[in-house]
Amino acid sequence: MKKELLAHWVNEQLKLHTVVDLTKALDVSSQSLFKWRTQNVKRLSEKSLQALAEYKEESIQETYEWLGIQMPPMPAKSALVARIEKLESEIEALKLSAA
Repeated sequence: MKKELLAHWVNEQLKLHTVVDLTKALDVSSQSLFKWRTQNVKRLSEKSLQALAEYKEESIQETYEWLGIQMPPMPAKSALVARIEKLESEIEALKLSAA
């Protein structure tokens, strides 16, 4: 992770916003923000990465790239897709039984 880039960005934001406002906007604690500023962060949570992306008005992929973090691999067939397929089957069964 490009800790120095994150620290620089946070310091630039703090020229424009208060710590309180920035922590609220990013939904992080002041301790987390301090760690980001001082490059004392080991890793960022998915929640923090998503909050950064939203704050910067960019995609999560762009945020990962900006910080030099590898995107987590996408499963071949996610649980969500499997659930959608199951629901579609249940809908079809209901349509057939109603007909």
